[in-house]
Amino acid sequence: MDAHKIDTLKLEAERIALERFGATSSAEIESILAVLSYEQTLLQKHGKRQPAAYTWRMLEKHGIVSGVERVVIREAETQGYRALLSLGLQDFAFEAVVVRHPEIFSPEAVEHSASRLRDFEDTLTAGYKFWWVNHKQTFKAEFDGGYIWSPKTNKNGARNKTYENLTQVEPGDVVVSYANGRIKAIGIAINNCAEAPKPEEFGSIGASWAATGFLVSINWIALSTPISPKAHIDKILKLLPKKNSPLQSSGNGNQGCYLAAISVALGYVIFSLLGAPDFEAIIAKQALVSADGTGLAGSARLPAEELRKVTAEYIWKAVQYLLQGALPEDFGPSIDYDLLVDANVRLAPKQVFGLAASEALKFKVMPKHFTAGKGTVCFELLEAAGYKIIAKGDPIELIDVPIDAEVQEWAEGQLKLVTHLRRERSPGLAKAKKADFIKAHGGLFCERCGLDPVETYGEQGEACIEVHHDSVKVADMGEDHKTTLDQLLCLCANCHRVLHRELKASSVHSASGYDRSGGMSPVLS
Repeated sequence: MDAHKIDTLKLEAERIALERFGATSSAEIESILAVLSYEQTLLQKHGKRQPAAYTWRMLEKHGIVSGVERVVIREAETQGYRALLSLGLQDFAFEAVVVRHPEIFSPEAVEHSASRLRDFEDTLTAGYKFWWVNHKQTFKAEFDGGYIWSPKTNKNGARNKTYENLTQVEPGDVVVSYANGRIKAIGIAINNCAEAPKPEEFGSIGASWAATGFLVSINWIALSTPISPKAHIDKILKLLPKKNSPLQSSGNGNQGCYLAAISVALGYVIFSLLGAPDFEAIIAKQALVSADGTGLAGSARLPAEELRKVTAEYIWKAVQYLLQGALPEDFGPSIDYDLLVDANVRLAPKQVFGLAASEALKFKVMPKHFTAGKGTVCFELLEAAGYKIIAKGDPIELIDVPIDAEVQEWAEGQLKLVTHLRRERSPGLAKAKKADFIKAHGGLFCERCGLDPVETYGEQGEACIEVHHDSVKVADMGEDHKTTLDQLLCLCANCHRVLHRELKASSVHSASGYDRSGGMSPVLS
């Protein structure tokens, strides 16, 4: 809340305290102000005025002082307390009012309130530090990849404190992401700093940077409403560090600073500017991070919303990894269920999902961090990725991926063509490619004619996008050929059918087909 709004609420609190309760003391007026402040959080959350009816009834029934005491001595925190804290308005909570006026409230109420406020401070920091990263050039790569990275020194070999700061980041530390004049995300450090090569996704960015630098894995939370530091420079400026400040006095970013250490006080100010859902997401992520850098605290289970980040392309990659003979260190063989993959090979479902989750979430996921079995998110996502799960020991029903009659007629007797067509129809592969394509482009469209199926047909239109194996000649596909997602095209059903006609012609006449843009292409020969 801005200063004008607070002044308006204070006047309203004085009026209500006098007219409804006959109260004039500072403690009573501040208690009414606490209720009005809570109603402001409800307005922000729901977009309309919503009275704190239960709290008002409590104060009217027991009086202001006694009513406040009844609230603060409860074992559980109230919704009002949590809502005010999430917006950085802890000074307006009943607990803060009680601590400021110990002569008015009972010793029990004062002790409960002081303890709760101490717990809040511990929850926010828990010994964790705050950092501010300026990464205009590399924001997208670092946000999408879940990390921050810097070279070890300046290009002339000189030390750079804001690069070396990465070595001081610890699991659970809070990282403020600033790019293009906005704080767009808040991150929680997952691991300690490690040496790492310059990320490939940087491309030509930082061409003069050394090939090896510092990397810290970060679990980013994108803010629902980015914050402009310039708009709040009056609160931020006095708290900026004297050396290696991430901002100039004007509020613009300091280009010479990559990662700056900032004070807890400045961290609190930034937290106070967040919406309640963003703040709660940050605290939840921080609570999951272990202090030893292994990823998650103790035996904490990953919440369902985290597990759902394990999309089809990660699951497909994990399957390929295991099919190539990899042996996961921490996941044992399956006990109750098997996952059926290519050629009806059996894999352990939890092994597959654990490897996929580690890749998707950017830290080492262990068996204790999720459960597997019927009805779990793990099994739901594995099956959604196109794989079948059967009970251990159940016979395998041979699954023959269907090929339509026309295609079957011309492909009959040509084993490699049949293999090619069935690979395309493998549910796991198709769903992995589509998920990967959506992540890269924001949606599905035909790579040959440009058709946007959702725009043309509505929400169900994505069903007409199919996957085609494009980059390797059918004649060159050996039995051990390993498909990668970049060898596949997303095509509408019409273009896919035409491309198969061209494939048929090329197989019969040894003629070249057409590429995705309509030109001649040797890949079908």
